[in-house]
Amino acid sequence: MSSMCHSHSPIAPHLHMTHAYTTLFSLSDDILGKVLSYTSSDDAKQLSRTCRKAYDIALPRALSEISLRWDDDMPLHTIWHPDERSSLQRVAEFCSFMLSDFPRRPLSIRDLTVNGHAFSVVIAIVGRTRQRRFFGGLLMQFAQVFGHATGLERLELRNMDGMFVCQPHISYALAAMPRLEDLTLHSTSIRYIPWSGLVCNLRELAIRHEDEDCDVDEIEGEAFRWAMSQGCIQSLRFLSIPEAGRLLEALNSNITCPTLRNLWVGGKISSIETWPLSFPNVAHLCTTCNLSLSPTHPLVQWPSLDTLICRAYQGYSGLPLAGPVRRLTFFGDYTPDTFSFIARMDPIVLAIDTGEDDDPSDHFYVKDEHLVSIMNSVSSVKFLRINLGHTDGSIDWIIQRARLMSKLPLLGLHIGFQVDYELAAYLEEPQILQAASELTSLIPTLTYISFNQQIMNSEESLVVDEVEPYRFLVTSRQGQTGHVEVLTLDDAEAVEDRLNASTRT
Repeated sequence: MSSMCHSHSPIAPHLHMTHAYTTLFSLSDDILGKVLSYTSSDDAKQLSRTCRKAYDIALPRALSEISLRWDDDMPLHTIWHPDERSSLQRVAEFCSFMLSDFPRRPLSIRDLTVNGHAFSVVIAIVGRTRQRRFFGGLLMQFAQVFGHATGLERLELRNMDGMFVCQPHISYALAAMPRLEDLTLHSTSIRYIPWSGLVCNLRELAIRHEDEDCDVDEIEGEAFRWAMSQGCIQSLRFLSIPEAGRLLEALNSNITCPTLRNLWVGGKISSIETWPLSFPNVAHLCTTCNLSLSPTHPLVQWPSLDTLICRAYQGYSGLPLAGPVRRLTFFGDYTPDTFSFIARMDPIVLAIDTGEDDDPSDHFYVKDEHLVSIMNSVSSVKFLRINLGHTDGSIDWIIQRARLMSKLPLLGLHIGFQVDYELAAYLEEPQILQAASELTSLIPTLTYISFNQQIMNSEESLVVDEVEPYRFLVTSRQGQTGHVEVLTLDDAEAVEDRLNASTRT
């Protein structure tokens, strides 16, 4: 059999060659290092335990992602062996390990998370404040490691104020990071960062706080204004301030960041008038704001804005934007001002109360009395994602509400709904297929339909099962009724990507 194959195959001569099977470690170190760069840091750590050669080759990748964290429920992890020793002991061992092959090991770090609490002990509690004692020798060791981590690309600093005060060399080292692109400050004051001395070009900056509605004092506002005027910020593409949005009020018309494309703002906000001036090219805006606006706050024009995600709670009904935007995601409270806001935005792609970014057990949904007002507020929507809430177990319930959408030029429709587990048997695949077919008659422009069903325990308000979504493509039409075919997940995602890119033309 094999001889026949050889005689008829043009590659037969190669089958007679003696093959030297390639093992992992027969590759050159350069090639093997390249292969390891595509593995995770954890996988590289496991490989490094197998033999000495593996240790030498895998170590740079194993050291590329380091987390020196400390939380009440998350003990600090060192490179390989987390145990019950104190965080101070483990940080000391980490620093000693990194300095034992200096500067090669620190140069391997690409992604670093540091929590200042891991370098200190609590010596007193006054009210809600914990007074901490830092250890100078340990801080000096860390400053040496940090100072030679010049390959660093991503850095997260948590609770670092005390470390910056006690060891200024940490600040000097930060200023000299040439490759740093992504910086996160979590419960760390902006004022301790040497913004004017940074030699890097930041592309992403996040400023986080523990409190959801963080107050911003004048000093912090001035520090933010100073930071945003520096050269290191002039390549910034993503800015996230989800708890301290009031920092933006410190900016003036002289400070602009034309490269910024994505902005996430939350917390207490009293004005948005300077936002389009400071960030004239932002295309994606996410807000979770607690607005305290003047009734006379003017509507703000923001021509570059393409996508708006608006989480509205406690009576907050949306931003005072003039609109329009191409894509709007909105969920939260509904008031007459909410419907005016949605109408001003006049979106092409609209997601309403889908809860898609939240825990499945805490999804929002549109009540019947609000659905009419929402549908009356929009006229241009081509792709609609909406959560209609609890059904009565019949497709008529879905169709009745979908009739309100029939005036829209919809190409795609995603409907989320919940059904009690006692009624779930009445809304299985045959019934869902029938509903999809009826929707094609009701909305003749439809090309794509998706249903996302959750089975609920209504007595405990819990999601007990998440049914695999049903996705249908309208492939042809006979009269008013369309023929639908079930889509795979990959095909459905491709269709939704195209629908999410829909424009007004």
